[in-house]
Amino acid sequence: MSDALEILEAATKRKELCFHGSPESIGGFIKPHQAYGAQPHERHYAVYASTDYRASLFKATARPAAISGCFAWNWSNDFSEIILDGYGVSFQQGYIYILERKNFVLSGSKCERELISTKAVTAVRKVLVRPEDLQSARGVIFNFKLKPSLI
Repeated sequence: MSDALEILEAATKRKELCFHGSPESIGGFIKPHQAYGAQPHERHYAVYASTDYRASLFKATARPAAISGCFAWNWSNDFSEIILDGYGVSFQQGYIYILERKNFVLSGSKCERELISTKAVTAVRKVLVRPEDLQSARGVIFNFKLKPSLI
């Protein structure tokens, strides 16, 4: 297990923490942005975070490999696994920000793992993550139409 995964697994055990994934290295405050999703919980002007680092790991590392690239993630029925699918996907390094959960509320998502903060937040810790971390994380299922490229 990589150092990054060890840090994230340890942070998962601390219920007062949550995770935000980004391809960008953010200094200072993580600011709210308008989200544009199909469901009401996907349209908040907020900083989004998760109680499960695997969702943030995917958001930090996945990129469309071309203009036509499309990808998504979802939970298994018992929420033990995260299922990643789509096409035209590449993976690159990114960052997971470990945040204090007290600054967040539930987003309204049925999985009850998605959190939002309408105010800017600062990270307790920033962790550099790589595509190999996503491949090695427990309970991650790759279900892509074409094999994704790992850069």
